[in-house]
Amino acid sequence: MKNKMKMSIIGIAAAGFAIASQAAVGAECQRLVVTGHPSYAPVSWAAGDSLQGGGIALARRLAEDAGVPVTIINAGSWDAAQQAVASGKADLIVGIYKTAAREKIFDYVKPEIAKDPSAVLVKAGGKLDYRSWDSLIGKKGLISDGESYGPKFDDFAKARLTIEKVAGFPAVFDKLQAGAADYGLMGYYPALTSAPKDKVSIAVESFATEPMFIAFGKSSPCRDLARAFGKGVKAYTRDGTVGRLWKIGLIDYAKTGGR
Repeated sequence: MKNKMKMSIIGIAAAGFAIASQAAVGAECQRLVVTGHPSYAPVSWAAGDSLQGGGIALARRLAEDAGVPVTIINAGSWDAAQQAVASGKADLIVGIYKTAAREKIFDYVKPEIAKDPSAVLVKAGGKLDYRSWDSLIGKKGLISDGESYGPKFDDFAKARLTIEKVAGFPAVFDKLQAGAADYGLMGYYPALTSAPKDKVSIAVESFATEPMFIAFGKSSPCRDLARAFGKGVKAYTRDGTVGRLWKIGLIDYAKTGGR
């Protein structure tokens, strides 16, 4: 009887601690506003003013586990999504690489949610003799505003490459088709799912692979959830949930055509 009573007391205390913890978070974090890339299937893509995808589904699940209601917003572009979190309009961004500049703005949830390869695109029917990053020297490239391909490649590109920033992936596709550049850069999976085959083709499936994270804005009242989210990411990666969400994202994107 004493053992049962002792276990009951421990259980009540544990429940009380959980409630107190949620109350402490809830006092500041009343709602989690999540944003991400509007053109990055299967991680996230635009659904009107909102977003959907495997990364968005993961963020929803983590928030539900923490007992915090969620609002998903489509900021309109990847650059605007980062600015929304930096300014406090949103609390959490899904599917972001880590760079020194970004670490000044974001608190990254560890571990990463996925390893993300990036591709080199060329005009449909075109070819690129690619052996290493050096193969891009002397050629004109294109990237979408706000994109990073990891600190090492970003530093290499700044020092050695000629790259024009354009407004979104469709502009990359259009300019490549028009012959305005020799190559374009974007994530392999969004290239695979959304690049129009009549305009561009994938010349290199992975010129760089970087870990992809979710991250809180440093000014967000919800940033104290980072540790709990990290435990959730680790558990959902281990049990295969993250992989399943990615597969579901690919299927959903294929069904809707990104609409």
